[in-house]
Amino acid sequence: MQKEVKLMFIFFILVVASCRNYEEYKYISKNFERKYTGLDTLIRLDGYYYYYAPPYRINQSTGDYRYDSLRYLPIVFSKNSEYNTFGCFSTHERIQEHISRFNYYNGGYYKLSGDTIKAQAAARASLNSWAINYRQYIIENDTTLRLISSYSNTGYAYEQNPIRNEIYRFYKYP
Repeated sequence: MQKEVKLMFIFFILVVASCRNYEEYKYISKNFERKYTGLDTLIRLDGYYYYYAPPYRINQSTGDYRYDSLRYLPIVFSKNSEYNTFGCFSTHERIQEHISRFNYYNGGYYKLSGDTIKAQAAARASLNSWAINYRQYIIENDTTLRLISSYSNTGYAYEQNPIRNEIYRFYKYP
């Protein structure tokens, strides 16, 4: 009986501990103010932007190279502050298939500051905790964005070096 009580107590502690940052998640993914930003006057919004990652990536924690066939990383903006990321894909066809079936993957919002887009997105990290991702893009022209900063509250090795220089290109869809 005592063993069962201990197990229930441990389970309760784990559930409570995993409920962190729920309010932040709700605000970032659902409750932000949806208002016209004027982004549609600076970049095209009739499709998505994608980063084409090199096929061999270095593992930041081990220093080893690994092959990765999922190389397209798409993002979508709306003119009313919505920002969505969709994971990694092997082709544009896969991206479009996913977008047509699901409205978003990691939902969030952005703010426009001059030629800089400051975006936040939330994604489930575990049972009841969420990874909050922060990114900044410089608008180079109406079809090209440069990711200059990316970090997360999760502390993954890839995100610990926030300086980026990744180019996102526009792809018209549908």
